[in-house]
Amino acid sequence: MIQTISGAILTGGLSRRMGTDKALLQIGGKPMALVIARILQRATGSEPFLVAKCPRKYEHLGLRIARDAMPHRCALAGIHAALRHAGASRVLITTCDQPFLSEALLREMVRSPGDVVVCEVDRKLASFPIIFSTDLLDAIAGSFAYGVLSVQENMFVSGFPTILDERQVRDLDPELRTFKNLNDRKAFQKAGRA
Repeated sequence: MIQTISGAILTGGLSRRMGTDKALLQIGGKPMALVIARILQRATGSEPFLVAKCPRKYEHLGLRIARDAMPHRCALAGIHAALRHAGASRVLITTCDQPFLSEALLREMVRSPGDVVVCEVDRKLASFPIIFSTDLLDAIAGSFAYGVLSVQENMFVSGFPTILDERQVRDLDPELRTFKNLNDRKAFQKAGRA
């Protein structure tokens, strides 16, 4: 029987602002990717996996790794790889620089029906975390042919997404910590002092 949802962590990006691989930076003595993986596992009930262009860099973490073989260097290429390698009908996808994910919010996303599930934050739709159905793999692959590489535009690939509105999001994550990305040294150092 196919499981209904799995979790994927995108390690992509060149880490220009951070200057080092964000997935491997230590948070509380553990690589950020493993901190995120633990949260995803509790929220989905399944073993999450990493998506990486260079899988060998992450083998020591002990997580399953899906290779992002697309020539494009963008988050949508990582989403495509996550959908291609998922052993589930839907995938909860996040990035490797979001270590403060709210488990309660993720569980609400998992419970929400739809081919695409997103959160509204500051009157905008947040790109991550996001849920995509694996049924959308071909539609997302088609986006590359048309040069539509934005995660935001692909939220509408199967019609209107299921949206957790800001009130729902804040009820589950009042400080919106889920959406705090540690993508540069300043943000990472500030998080270490918090």
